[in-house]
Amino acid sequence: MTDTAASDPPAPAWWRRYWRDGAATLVALAALALIAFGPAGVALGVHDYQQKRTAGTAAAAHLPGEEVRDGPVSFVVHVVHCGKSRNGSVYGQRCEITVAARNDGSDEVTIPGPAQRLHGSEGARHNPVAVEPEPFGTLRPGEAATATIAFDVPPHSRVTHVEVHADGYSRGQAVRLLGPPLPLPADD
Repeated sequence: MTDTAASDPPAPAWWRRYWRDGAATLVALAALALIAFGPAGVALGVHDYQQKRTAGTAAAAHLPGEEVRDGPVSFVVHVVHCGKSRNGSVYGQRCEITVAARNDGSDEVTIPGPAQRLHGSEGARHNPVAVEPEPFGTLRPGEAATATIAFDVPPHSRVTHVEVHADGYSRGQAVRLLGPPLPLPADD
């Protein structure tokens, strides 16, 4: 038995140089593309993912008055009010959501106010303003509380849904609004 691989003549020098130069060029171009387009590609990918997630969340959302569950907490979004801000704001329109939360788990929970979201048209996502860190307080198992959470939104923004979260890291549940929010009640 003879080993044919051992008896093959080595590749010509010009062939090794061709592949070495080609491989070096390919690696250099890949590195350049990664440096130039890497951060932008990641940013575009994240943006696209968030838009798809928001669109899917809004489409599969519950309605106000329906109970939704996120982790050990059940929420009911009672009402959404929006109107011209009376206290001054960055954007000029204030939206307030009234939400009830009940701890259905076996441990105490503290629901963070800043984790709640208000979504507007064109994928805009608004965080609460001047929010108490724990508007519902600490809920023992079976305990419930109601809170009003305020948002500052642009006057031209159309509010589409509310997203409630049991904590800052949970997936959350969307509550879709069928029409425009109710006007803010007048100050007495």
